[in-house]
Amino acid sequence: MKKNSYKQFAVSLVMLLITSVLFTSCHLRDKKINCFSVSKSFEETNWNYDQRIVEFEVELESSDLPRKISIDLDLTQKLVVDKLPLTFSIYAPSGAASHKPVVFYFSQYPELDSQEPFSSKIVSTTIYPQKFFSESGTYRIRLLQKSTKYDLYGVNSVTIRSENIDKQKDKED
Repeated sequence: MKKNSYKQFAVSLVMLLITSVLFTSCHLRDKKINCFSVSKSFEETNWNYDQRIVEFEVELESSDLPRKISIDLDLTQKLVVDKLPLTFSIYAPSGAASHKPVVFYFSQYPELDSQEPFSSKIVSTTIYPQKFFSESGTYRIRLLQKSTKYDLYGVNSVTIRSENIDKQKDKED
């Protein structure tokens, strides 16, 4: 009688461990869904007028977890403009679209005011503190630079990235 209860306990323990591992691995896998980083580099650090529209395609899975979406500009010199207005658009696989105006105000980045020349400085802004991707498929991301009809020298690259939102950090803030 005791042998059967030990076997049953061992089987139950193994099943509990397997279930825990599967649940944890699925949970961790879901946290990595829809994290991406896409970049466009510009020749001779010139975001010229003909390239004012930058487009990316990313394959995403539906998820009920929100993501933070940000834009990074890699600058090689202080820009001649005080602000850089952009329109950020996301087109879902179903055709639904969302558009959001974004403006980089360069006066907010004191590191750019240095008198010393710099080889590269990254300035960032958050587009969406929380963005949900409720459909699986190919999303098109479009960035329209609206600052000027002339070339914009000093921009090495633009990066759009999505990352996990740290819920523990959000609770502390």
